[in-house]
Amino acid sequence: MPKTMKYYAKRKAAAAYVRATRPMPSFDVLYWAYGSNLCIEQMQDRCPGAVQVGALNLQNSALVFRGFADIVGRREGYTPGGLWRITREHEKTLDRREGVRSGCYKKVYITLTMEDGTPQKCLLYQHCFRGIMPPSAAYAATMIRGYRDFGLPLEYLEAAIDRAWEQKQPTPYQRRRFKGEQLFRRGA
Repeated sequence: MPKTMKYYAKRKAAAAYVRATRPMPSFDVLYWAYGSNLCIEQMQDRCPGAVQVGALNLQNSALVFRGFADIVGRREGYTPGGLWRITREHEKTLDRREGVRSGCYKKVYITLTMEDGTPQKCLLYQHCFRGIMPPSAAYAATMIRGYRDFGLPLEYLEAAIDRAWEQKQPTPYQRRRFKGEQLFRRGA
């Protein structure tokens, strides 16, 4: 065997050994999504291997739109969403995608009570801007796919979009950000 072939054979064997001995990623972060990250296709693109756990309604909250999905506290009501199990690396990816460093979204940790009664910390992202702005057509389409992926009631999403049109009060940032973008309107 020529010298270069031996080199590549050893290198390939070493790479296989590293893959075999590298620990499996730990899916120790519970993440609650309520916007476009409900979409399985989008989450697998952003966080390959993320595990869909199931649907979960967050009590005492409501879905609003600020161009993108956000949740606000309410005395009554709930927001449908979905739980994912993700790794710490996935969390870092989501931090970048959600714009945590730039101040677009902030990380919030809530405590969920699991079926066996044990408390578990759960991550969610909450929008930092105010103002009400309906979502773009593309963003709404991704959310609709996500609602279907998790078996969530589309009527809830449609009602939140309708409220965004009724209460529309964009901030100057939102006006600039969504200028020229086609906003989603039911029946249009």
